[in-house]
Amino acid sequence: MNSLRQTAQQGDAAAQYSLGSLYESGEGVAPDLEKAAGWYRKAARQGHGWAQYTMGRLYETGQGVPQDLAKAANWYRKAAEQGVDWAEYALGDLYTKGEGVPQSFETAATWYQRAAIQTLAEAQHALACLYEEGEGVAQDLLKAATLHRKAAEQGYVFAQHSLGDLYKKGVGVRQSFEKAGAWYRKAAMQGYSWAQLALGELYEKGDGVKYNAAKAEDWYMKAAVQGNRWAEYALGRLYEKGEPCSRDFAEAAAWYRKAAEQGHASAQDALARLYSNGQGVPQDFAEAIVWHHKAAEQGSAWAQYALGDVYESGKITPPNFSKAAVWYRKAAEQGSDLAQDALGTLYAKGRGVPQDFVEAAVWYRKAAEQGDEYAQYTLGRLYKKGRGVPQDFVEAATWCRKSAEQGNAQAQYVLGGLYKNGEGVQQDYQSAYIWLSLSVKNRCYMKGFGKLLNVVAQKLSAVQLESAESTIAEYLELYRTVRSAAA
Repeated sequence: MNSLRQTAQQGDAAAQYSLGSLYESGEGVAPDLEKAAGWYRKAARQGHGWAQYTMGRLYETGQGVPQDLAKAANWYRKAAEQGVDWAEYALGDLYTKGEGVPQSFETAATWYQRAAIQTLAEAQHALACLYEEGEGVAQDLLKAATLHRKAAEQGYVFAQHSLGDLYKKGVGVRQSFEKAGAWYRKAAMQGYSWAQLALGELYEKGDGVKYNAAKAEDWYMKAAVQGNRWAEYALGRLYEKGEPCSRDFAEAAAWYRKAAEQGHASAQDALARLYSNGQGVPQDFAEAIVWHHKAAEQGSAWAQYALGDVYESGKITPPNFSKAAVWYRKAAEQGSDLAQDALGTLYAKGRGVPQDFVEAAVWYRKAAEQGDEYAQYTLGRLYKKGRGVPQDFVEAATWCRKSAEQGNAQAQYVLGGLYKNGEGVQQDYQSAYIWLSLSVKNRCYMKGFGKLLNVVAQKLSAVQLESAESTIAEYLELYRTVRSAAA
């Protein structure tokens, strides 16, 4: 130590750099970042490349010197111009973030490229990300995959995870869940929580690996104990569903809360639901609203719809249709069919908004085109009555059929009436009988239904009735199968 200090004091740059390193690490001396910076500076001023890089690092992080990103960039540049790979990479990072220098992805790519040529994995990965996004370079997914692979094969955990993502999505490489899983596993074994989460998802879905809910839970847990909010949410889902563990709402609530407190919108939604239902936590509607609000304010369309429902239904607070309309609109504008249907209903009834059947029809159509059976039925009724749209029995029949075929009993009733009267469709008593019968079997009870069905039945022969009953049975079996799958 004394010999090194003496050499450093005599102006030897290498000795000055080494002495700075000892003061920084605390090897053989008490750690002292200010003294470390002093010796690094002496070496750097003599043109020592690694000392220049280190001065840049100290200025960037504010260790031993006041934080100064412009000075960091200046020292990184001096070292980078001498070919120090870490300085080239660090300077590229500053240009990427626009810290200490004007943001420039093009300049960042140049410096990353210089470091990547020297096989620095961090630079290869950073350059790959630019090629992936087309920032500073022309987008080239094949180059992105190639660079990620070079870094991944050096064991760089972030590149391993990124390469797994590319294989999962089939971006720049042929899609392969098996290869995605292999790269995720390499990163996961190094403790990277996002790779552990991704591997858990593959096991939960059985993509590229044999479905194994227990292994999914294990990988989620590894990521969750590191504070990964997405893994915390995933564990909450598993405990709520009861796969592979026993259903445990209290445990689900605990994990949802961890994720929710980190701002995970879906977890906030889920926690609100548990509070509303009193599952795993004491029933508390006020607390449910708090969490619905947190998720909704982050832009969660489902939370915005749920919050609109809370305000409309009056289940938790006195009904407030104006607030319901505000939240339904936010969700509807994001494409939520449930919210579009609900907003259409508010316009149709004039609740919280001026009554406006034209506007109602607009929102019902948006939901109907997404396959919402209630919106399809209601849009069909608007066409039948000519409310908000020109009266058009053909359109009425078209939309009611779409809804009826999904099992909507009211749409089946209306469609049956259209077939009976030959409105928008060719008059067909057998079809009328089928749809009217299905509506009552699906628990749609309308005044005068029995008389109407008898009138239609009397128009049919015994053979036609038998054929109609067979068709009804087929529809009922189809509905049972679909509903069982959905449950």
